[in-house]
Parts: sequence; C-alpha cells; structure tokens
Amino acid sequence: RLSGSDAMPVVGAVTGSKRERDCFAAASPDLDLRCSGASPARAETLAKTLADRGCAGLLSIGLAGALDPALHPGDVVLSSTIIAPDGAKVPASEAWRDRIAADLEGAGIRFRIGAIAGLDELVRLAETKRALFSGTGAVAVDMESHAVMRIAAAAGLPFLSVRVIADSATDEVPRAAASALNAEGGVAVFRLLGALLMRPRDIAGMTMLARRSTKGFEMLRRIALLGSLLRPV
Repeated sequence: RLSGSDAMPVVGAVTGSKRERDCFAAASPDLDLRCSGASPARAETLAKTLADRGCAGLLSIGLAGALDPALHPGDVVLSSTIIAPDGAKVPASEAWRDRIAADLEGAGIRFRIGAIAGLDELVRLAETKRALFSGTGAVAVDMESHAVMRIAAAAGLPFLSVRVIADSATDEVPRAAASALNAEGGVAVFRLLGALLMRPRDIAGMTMLARRSTKGFEMLRRIALLGSLLRPV
C-alpha cells in the first residue's frame, strides 16, 4: 500500500484498543492502523497482514504498565529491546528510535529509552511487576509488542514500540480489566459489567485505572503528531 502524500510504503501499526487507535487515526492518516483487542495472537496475525501488504516498518503503539518505579502515568517509553515471554531479547530499530526521540525532545516531551517486556496476559499485581523488573530489567510491559516484534524480525522490517505508561509499578490493576475489551478492541460493556457485579470491589480500581489512562491517551494524541513515526528508514 502506498501513501497518497509521498508515494512511499506506509508504516503499519498495531494497538491494543480502539481508543488507542483513535488517538492516531486522524493525526496520522499514513499509518496503517490495526487493533488487536489486547490479544497477542491477534496482534501477531495483524502484524503479518501489514508485513504482507508491504509496509515500510512496524510499530507497536499504545499504553503500557510501568515496571520501573521511576515511571509514572503519562510518561513515554521508547523501546531499546523487546523481551519476549520466553526471555528472548530482540533490539528495536535504533535509527527510528533516535528520530522519534529527537522529535519528542523538540516537542518538550520527556521520554525514557528502555527494554519493554511482552507478556501474553495482563500484569495485574505490584508484586508481579517488581519480579519482572528485577528479573528482566525491563522498564515497562505490554501485550502486543513481542507479537509484533516477531513478525518484524521474520520479515526483516524496522520495528519500534512506542508506549505511554497507564499504571505505575505500585498500582494494582483490577481483575475486571481483563474483561474490558472485545476482540475488536472496543469496550465489552456487558462482560465488563458482569465482572464488576461479581467483584464490586474492582469498581474503585477501574475508576483509578481510567483516571490514570486519561493521561496516557492525552500523551498518545501528542505523539501522533510526530512526523518521525512515518520514517522508519
């Protein structure tokens, strides 16, 4: 697929939720955006589709959980390395990362470069976050980056994960959050309501998470304006 503005292959990007995707859709029309519904398997399938369409590079973009206690909601993380669930470590595109880092600096946006851990399930507990931080050295965790990275590595495409922190290392993510999204990345209203009815104590946690995530979505909208997202090479 070619971009209408410069006749160059577009960049493919995978998000977990529709709301993450919507942060980029209007501001970055030359991103080919796909939404995984927070499913690593679906993220991998979508990334393969993007690679097969001839994209110039692959991005994993959206929110993430902090593992490093120094990170707070709204902080930006650019991947130096992706650490897969099996411990495999794959470096991200240094040149692409450096271009985005320069744009972030120019826009006055603070950011951190570090390893991002990819897992196939939601990391809910602060204790688990501490163990991951200690065991891997990763500063953040998400459920899509390792899946997208696998496809990029197999296809020989530039890859980068650009993540904004939603929950801090000490935040406990409520169990109901695992029921929040449907397969298309939208809110699974009835399933979420059912989970909250079964665990009403999760209501406070979901309210906290929504408040934290608001900062993340605001930052994603700022990142969407960066032209370097579309310059993987």
